[in-house]
Amino acid sequence: MADTFHGYKTDLLVSIKNLGRSIVGNDDLYDAAQEYTDPTIGGGIFGPALITKDCTICVTPPARDSAAPATEAEPVDPEVTTEDPWADYTLVDLRDLMRQHEIAVPHALSYGKAIAALDEAGVKPEK
Repeated sequence: MADTFHGYKTDLLVSIKNLGRSIVGNDDLYDAAQEYTDPTIGGGIFGPALITKDCTICVTPPARDSAAPATEAEPVDPEVTTEDPWADYTLVDLRDLMRQHEIAVPHALSYGKAIAALDEAGVKPEK
């Protein structure tokens, strides 16, 4: 099976990686979980697949002894801005802006909810 490591399911190994040996109660299982998830000994390389532009790309880490080839950065078009226009605002700033534009402020306000309410009301960032 491809989703096993030392006879244990990989989901199980990942789920118990932060538990102590005495909590797991099985030395072989604990050691397998640590080996599978510890990046210093070759395990735990899960992050790169989560940050690729295309989730169907299979990401494999380079061999330990080989250096990754240098790649040139793509030129950035100065007129295209991908920066978040709300990045300079704190949650308090957003709340004050909502009050200034007479938008109802919910009791449990999050950054995302505040931006959505401001966008819905047609308010644009001023900073």
